[in-house]
Amino acid sequence: MKVGKCLTKITDINKLYLEKVINKGDIVVDATMGNGYDTKYLAEKVGEEGFVYSFDIQETALKSTKKRLDKENLSDRVKLILDGHENMDKYVEGEVSCVLFNLGYLPRADHNIITKPETTIKAIKHSLNLLKHFAWNLISPTLKISSTINISGSTFIAHEKASRANIPLEYVFTTWSI
Repeated sequence: MKVGKCLTKITDINKLYLEKVINKGDIVVDATMGNGYDTKYLAEKVGEEGFVYSFDIQETALKSTKKRLDKENLSDRVKLILDGHENMDKYVEGEVSCVLFNLGYLPRADHNIITKPETTIKAIKHSLNLLKHFAWNLISPTLKISSTINISGSTFIAHEKASRANIPLEYVFTTWSI
């Protein structure tokens, strides 16, 4: 990732935080696989010894992500899961250093299928039980959940950002120590 004077893409801002918490050999979760860009990035960050669990409810997302990972020879360190992120506790083994959410709808797909606040809040609660000490939970929703969510003593703070089509986005992140 190139760091310049001005970061305009929310995913680049996320990566600034991710650089500080993800190490080679870590286990991480991409809670919203989409077209696989974040999954690919996470797979590169954890290296050959690490592992990525990646979730989506659409078969199209899995196919697109698998193709992207195969092209980069990263498939062996990723498990693609056709299920909602609210069920991550049924799949993820071990403590994770990061759970990444990039909410909304799958680009170039059915925009009626979107991430729902109730499933995301459930997923956030599960992620709190999976994360290591001093972990991060990053969310870039195109869907407003709340300006502040307080779960188990962790506060998720929303910051307004503007998207490329002038559709309001929110950037949500938290850190905590247990």
